[in-house]
Amino acid sequence: MARVPLTTEMVKCRTWGHAWEDYTPHGKRPPGWGMRFTLLCTRCGMQRHDTIDSLGELSSRHYDQPDGYKLAADETPTRPQLRLDLIKRMRSERTTRRRQSA
Repeated sequence: MARVPLTTEMVKCRTWGHAWEDYTPHGKRPPGWGMRFTLLCTRCGMQRHDTIDSLGELSSRHYDQPDGYKLAADETPTRPQLRLDLIKRMRSERTTRRRQSA
C-alpha cells in the first residue's frame, strides 16, 4: 500500500521543530509518581508527555504522533530535503493564492 505523503504542517515541524503549547489531555491516566507535563503542537497535532520527578529530573517522555507522521528510517528525508520540499510547497501555495485573488 502506498504511503500518504506528509502534510505541509508535518514538513514544517520536521524542518523547524514543533510549535508547542501547554495542553491538558483527556482520558490520560496521571503518572503514579512525579508530575506530568503535556504539550501539543499547534501545527501538526503531535503530543509530548513528560514526567518530572521530585528532583526535577525528566523521568519519562512519550510522544503521541498524528496519523501519517511516523516514517520508516529509509523513508525519512534529510533536513535539506525537507527544506527544499517546504520551499516548493510554500511557492506553490503562494502561486495558488495569487491566481485565486486575480
